[in-house]
This record gives sequence, C-alpha cells and structure tokens, in this order.
Amino acid sequence: MQSQPAAVQTPFPCVVYTRDRAGGAYTFSHRCMSSARKLFPHSLRVSDLRTHDPQQNWAALRGACFLVLVAGDVAQCVSVASLHEKRIQFLFKGSVFSREACGADLLHTEFHEEYVPLHFFGSLAVFDARARFRSLVPIESSICLFPRRLVEADLPRLCKWVETSLLKCVHSSVWVTASGQAFNEHTLRPKRAATATGGGRAGE
Repeated sequence: MQSQPAAVQTPFPCVVYTRDRAGGAYTFSHRCMSSARKLFPHSLRVSDLRTHDPQQNWAALRGACFLVLVAGDVAQCVSVASLHEKRIQFLFKGSVFSREACGADLLHTEFHEEYVPLHFFGSLAVFDARARFRSLVPIESSICLFPRRLVEADLPRLCKWVETSLLKCVHSSVWVTASGQAFNEHTLRPKRAATATGGGRAGE
C-alpha cells in the first residue's frame, strides 16, 4: 500500500541586498533564514518508490529564494525559476527576510572581504532497518561567491551560478540504508560497485 511521502525542510542560502535610490546598485546587507522543501518516499518499497518524483525536489530548489532585493520599503525575492517572471513585491519590514540569520558570521570564508559566499547543501537521507525514511543530514555541496554590489543586469549571471550549484546538490545527495547500501538520490542507482554487477534501482 502506498504511503504518504516524508517532507523535510532543508537549509537554503538567502542574502539581502538594499539600495537607496531607483536605478542605483544594490549593496549586500545581511543573510536571512530560508529553506527548501524536499520530499522523500515513506520507504524504499517498490510501491512507494514508484510514486517518488525527483523532479518535484528539483522544482522546489529552483523556486527557492536565494536573493532578496530591497528598494525603500518594498522587496522582491529572486529564485532561479523567477528570473524571467514578474516578481511579486512585498513589505520588507517585519518579513522573515528582514531578520538576520543567527550565526551568519560563521559562514564567512577567506573571500568574505570582497565577496558574499552562499553555501548550498545536498543531503544524506537515512532509511532504517525496515527501509523507512528516518532522518536527513545536510551536507555542503557547493558555494557561490556573489559581489557585494550588484545591479539588475547581473541577475542572469547570478542565477546561472546558483543553478549550477543546485545541480551539484542534487547529484551529490545520497540515500543510505541500515545495511550500509547507498543510492544516488537523483538516479536511485547504487553508489558502490554497481558497474561490476549491473546494479539496479533501490527497492528492486
């Protein structure tokens, strides 16, 4: 019998840039809290795997906000998916994006004086002895270095960088079972010695 998939919120980088006048450049302000939803099959049973669609997770990543542009009192979110769409404006003050992420200073790297690093995370999903989804561990998979000042014309280039990082996150994510088997989350192919045996999909 098919079970409901497990939904988990995974960390997703988001940075806020502000500008004082129309047409001017945006300047980095702070990091804020954001996340992207990932769906996992309730278990590795064939019935559950058949209904699992990796494209749902990919769409969620592409739709997650990685950049907030603030002009005066209003803001707009930028995601890979929204690059060529009309973005909805909202009141910035009091929004979740107006609050700086706790411990954001810990994310600084040797590049932080000139660039703003955005850390992207893949995941390690753990399935128990009965092949049921149990937990998820975020694993850093990629990093983007944004300039501290940017203009609207920079957005296509930044979105391309982010999309490349998201692809790395997708292809580096792994499912691990209690017996020690590991599967690539995107392809559901075994991670170890599959070429020697022909491998197979999880649940087969």
